[in-house]
Amino acid sequence: MKSLKEIAEWFHYHDKHIIDRHLKKDRRSLKKTLFELEEERREFRGLLHRLEHIVEEEETEKDTEWKLTREALKADFFFHGEELVEIEKRFAEFRTKKPGQFSSEEREFLVNKLPEIAAGKRRLDNRLRKLDEIITKTKILLNDLNEDLCRELSRGQALSAVRQLLLDHFGHELKEDHGPGRRTIRRFLQEHYNIDRSASRTLFSLLEDVGTLRYRLDLPEEIKRTVPGIYSWQEDNVPQPYIGLGAKLYGVWEIRENFKNGS
Repeated sequence: MKSLKEIAEWFHYHDKHIIDRHLKKDRRSLKKTLFELEEERREFRGLLHRLEHIVEEEETEKDTEWKLTREALKADFFFHGEELVEIEKRFAEFRTKKPGQFSSEEREFLVNKLPEIAAGKRRLDNRLRKLDEIITKTKILLNDLNEDLCRELSRGQALSAVRQLLLDHFGHELKEDHGPGRRTIRRFLQEHYNIDRSASRTLFSLLEDVGTLRYRLDLPEEIKRTVPGIYSWQEDNVPQPYIGLGAKLYGVWEIRENFKNGS
């Protein structure tokens, strides 16, 4: 994992990058950056959980005494990959022993390693907070470009206005399957805003991206209580994977009134 200096440089680079992409109105690149940042956040959350587990389990032990030293907080301790796996294995072995059964070497390992792990946990927690900040900033910039694109495609209308238009016309659900429902909504947008097929396709995709439109597959109650099997079926003479639910699935398009733009 990166040192503290490298982390600072990383944040500076990404902050500059998202501002530059926004100024250049590069919505696609901002979407890609947001996806990558959120993936990294998921990874760090997993690491934090694992470090917390080690520290909090050992805090319950009465046989060892350790403290989070100033030296540990200043050092660049980051645990990940194989190193973290080995540490987890060793601490799991320690937890199988009763108080008083630790050897002098094991006791020394605990006293020396726990401050490093606790410091790494605290540092990772701080990095997650900064990562949340830059993700939030990226979403704000992306939302701004989403609004610009919507106005360009809908003859000056904001995303909220387009959403309200769909709600007024279709309600909260359009009970049509994926393909037919998609065509119905696109045709309505095309006719209402007097735009071509290309613009209606892009506008529809934008509305999916921001969460206004979402396709939902509903299962009948009797199907929910069964365990699906796996087999193949034929569609247009082409073998297709199929979960074998044995009944028709019911798809609807949701027009969502409350959503987080850009999330």
